[in-house]
Amino acid sequence: MALVSAARSLRLSQTCDVKRVPSGSNPAARETMVAGLRCSAVYPASQEQAERAGMALAVRLMVVYTADETFFPDWRLVTGGVDYRIRAVSRWPRGDAQFVELLIEEE
Repeated sequence: MALVSAARSLRLSQTCDVKRVPSGSNPAARETMVAGLRCSAVYPASQEQAERAGMALAVRLMVVYTADETFFPDWRLVTGGVDYRIRAVSRWPRGDAQFVELLIEEE
């Protein structure tokens, strides 16, 4: 029940763009996959979130929640003028997924 309450209180009050690096391209090149997607603010990831994704040693791991969309690790999420690498993707909350939880890392 706590997860449903948490999901109801989650606010997607920001927007972001999701981009990918085209294969064979300059690593700085970006191709927009989704523009203006609703998302939450960016928060520091908890130790439990990092361990669940097998990234307990990542130094600057952050978490952001978005409206349901397709994402892949190593794509980029840009919000607030900051470019983050998507490290892990999961549906949230488990069992009644209403959002996508992205573990991201600023480079």
